[in-house]
Amino acid sequence: MQNKTLIFSKVFRFVLLIVIGVLLSITLISYGVPRSLVFILIIVLYLAISILKPLHIIYKSKSIKTLDRYVTLNNKRPIFNYSYALGHGNDQDIEDSLKRIVNVYSQDSMRPIYSANLAIHQNKPNEVLEFVEQISESDYKYYYSGISFAMRKQYDKAEEFSKKTRTPWMNHGLKAFIFKEKKEYEGFKKEAALSISNAVGMQRYVMHHMMRRMEIEAFPDMIKGSSK
Repeated sequence: MQNKTLIFSKVFRFVLLIVIGVLLSITLISYGVPRSLVFILIIVLYLAISILKPLHIIYKSKSIKTLDRYVTLNNKRPIFNYSYALGHGNDQDIEDSLKRIVNVYSQDSMRPIYSANLAIHQNKPNEVLEFVEQISESDYKYYYSGISFAMRKQYDKAEEFSKKTRTPWMNHGLKAFIFKEKKEYEGFKKEAALSISNAVGMQRYVMHHMMRRMEIEAFPDMIKGSSK
């Protein structure tokens, strides 16, 4: 059913683009605009809709609903399949999607980051640190190092890395993870919210669902209590 909905959505958007293009062409030509210029304008419009809009969604959007629609439409692609699994799948779906990314992008600079995510998902803190050595960007190094130490209950060490992390969503995300491991609900909720609010685009979508999963995993009783 979902696949049929996606196909219909893509076909509808394609047909809508054609209709808009035809109507715009007829209107411009009726006003005496040269056909060559009309053609260029239509191409520019198509590129704007086809390229600029997706780029805005991926890197700038703050709407979880907009991001979810985009992720759902593109969930067959490895990167978006991981995001889709976080939002709609189970633990096995998430693990499979991360393994797929690691295999497909074996030479990519982002591979150790997704490998670290896989090790976190599999609860293997020592492996997380092994992949940290392969990460070149310093904030990512601090972020994943802090998570690894928090997983091993070495909270003082984890907090040292949180102080070094300058990227806001990483800084608050790491603090939220530490509070999650400590089972401190109020601290977790505060930092989780700050992590999400400081992220944009796909990172916002990932943090939103990651924090939701952490909350369900670590604080099931608190969630049940708030739903009564």
